[in-house]
Amino acid sequence: KINIEAVVAGKIDTKNPSSIKTDIFYQKIKEYKIKYLGYKKNILKILNSCDLVILPSYHEGTPKILLEAAACGKSIVCTSVAGCKNIVKNQYNGLLVPPRNTNKLSQAIIKICKSKSLRKKFMDNNLKLAKKSFSLDKVINIHFKIYETY
Repeated sequence: KINIEAVVAGKIDTKNPSSIKTDIFYQKIKEYKIKYLGYKKNILKILNSCDLVILPSYHEGTPKILLEAAACGKSIVCTSVAGCKNIVKNQYNGLLVPPRNTNKLSQAIIKICKSKSLRKKFMDNNLKLAKKSFSLDKVINIHFKIYETY
């Protein structure tokens, strides 16, 4: 019941058994009038045109898209899984939702879309966080820490 333009960028990982099936993906893209861009090498232009980045993943390493979103000062909604929780601090620079919970995901998206002040808070905090914590050296160290836990 809110007016948003949803854009999906990236390729479907057909080799991943937990990935959405291609036919279902295209059905949902059409049904919900989502703009699908496919794989894009340079995501900066797309990020700059968005207010919100959403990553509803079941498991992640350290997702580069969330680092890029933070560096661009975007609000973030993502699932509360290992790699995402290293970047998003709930209610500080984005919202974390439980994996596989579409109701909570929808509620978080609506909450951010309806609140300009919340988007501004997340934008400011993401810019601070990116400058302080996401230099190339720090990101490499984050990756190593994650690898060491497995």
